[in-house]
Amino acid sequence: MKKVVVLMSGGVDSAVSALLLKERGYDVTGIHLSVCEPYEGEYGRCCSPVDAFDARRAADKIGIPFYVLNVREVFKEIVIDNFVKEYLSGRTPNPCVICNSRIKFGYILKKALSFGFEFVATGHYARIVPENGYLKLKKGVDESRDQSYFLFELNQENMKHIVFPLGEMLKSEVREIARRYNLPQSRKRESRGICFIPDGDHYKFIKEREKFDGSGEILSMDGELLGYHNGYYKYTIGQREGIGVATGKRLYVVRIEPETGRVYVGEEKDIFGRRIILKNFNWVWEKFDIPFDALAKIRYKHHIAGCRVYPYKEFVEVLFYEPQRSITPGQACVIYLGEDVIGGGWIERVIE
Repeated sequence: MKKVVVLMSGGVDSAVSALLLKERGYDVTGIHLSVCEPYEGEYGRCCSPVDAFDARRAADKIGIPFYVLNVREVFKEIVIDNFVKEYLSGRTPNPCVICNSRIKFGYILKKALSFGFEFVATGHYARIVPENGYLKLKKGVDESRDQSYFLFELNQENMKHIVFPLGEMLKSEVREIARRYNLPQSRKRESRGICFIPDGDHYKFIKEREKFDGSGEILSMDGELLGYHNGYYKYTIGQREGIGVATGKRLYVVRIEPETGRVYVGEEKDIFGRRIILKNFNWVWEKFDIPFDALAKIRYKHHIAGCRVYPYKEFVEVLFYEPQRSITPGQACVIYLGEDVIGGGWIERVIE
């Protein structure tokens, strides 16, 4: 009997994943990751004490062993510290990608294998399919829930030990299974936002944590002084609301300069770009050595767009056929061929 650890967040997707794997004959153990200190207030986001309790209730209902694993120290070092560093560098990070590749399918997977487990499973809507001698990472069947974007840092070695039970399913089917088996998550609402910032205010989180000012000038693209801000790390490229200046026309954040503390704003046309540089590119199954046509996403909720990909030794360059809105340094750009994730990297800069 194959032994699998299911990472149970407390939500419906991971609970149904555990249930399905048990029905398929796996020896299933549920694990809930405690990634940060318990917090007060509304428990509408993942990783709260209520979520840990819900995960335990689901495990009891399914009839599997369940444990809470404290990973706060390693999570802080790998995810939170990187999150803060990126914002202070004028970039907008994506902590979910880092958590998936380096905590769930890095640190936790290694721990699981060392304790005799063969697999780690999650409730991601994505698929791992063997094809032509490779393991291919593919989009989930449910396009509206596809989470392959967050998994582009997976590789051939760790995918041998990863299971995504929901990859072939629709969200509506998952909800129906939860209702049929009377799981406590059957009517639970979806978690939103960043798990370690329950109120969603990353600016307050960084300011209280780092005791860092970061105030400076707000300038037009022509260098005209329009006003002042109290922290450049509260802004992100393409932001329109809450800029803090009024000129009688819509303004958008176009550029952030952490070295000077300056935030540059402009018109909507100024936030479009076509050519970008990606660093730390990960090829999921095979490295391409020559330019090729593909599709790319520059954010999870961004529409997928046609592009030409140019692989180089130290970086990957992406040229979109049509200008893309609010290309943001620090975010991930993921490359697709059809349903297959070819790889992805971190947006370093926009060339044009």
